[in-house]
Amino acid sequence: MEQQANQLIELTGNEKNYLYNFAVGFCKVGAYAKALPFFRYLLLKDPLNQLYLKGLAGALHGSEEYLDALVCYDTAYALFSDENVDLLYYMANCAISLKNEAMTKAYLEKYLAAVNDKAGKLSKVQLKMQKRAELLLKSLPEVQS
Repeated sequence: MEQQANQLIELTGNEKNYLYNFAVGFCKVGAYAKALPFFRYLLLKDPLNQLYLKGLAGALHGSEEYLDALVCYDTAYALFSDENVDLLYYMANCAISLKNEAMTKAYLEKYLAAVNDKAGKLSKVQLKMQKRAELLLKSLPEVQS
């Protein structure tokens, strides 16, 4: 019986993809809280999967659980920083929601430095994010870092 229970817990790659896409579907329609258990379960099965980690961070962010989202974004950035500079932008947005201006400024400055290093290689979405980050940074009151 115990062996059968363990077999029920194991997922194939296709099953993981199905659950991931199901969770993403919830996020696309704004049902972030419904996506959370799926991303959490997937991370239990594969804790270093960047898609699952970023998915959980996004669902937490959408659920207005900003501190937990910030921790997930930060973990994903620490593990996969080379390919995910956009996470700094999302961390800045969480910091704004947490009303932490110094942290917001630090993340925005780090994000802008990273995207400026990629000048000419940014997608249209990243260019928009860059402009928003610049505006956000200018709108912050002078804070001591």
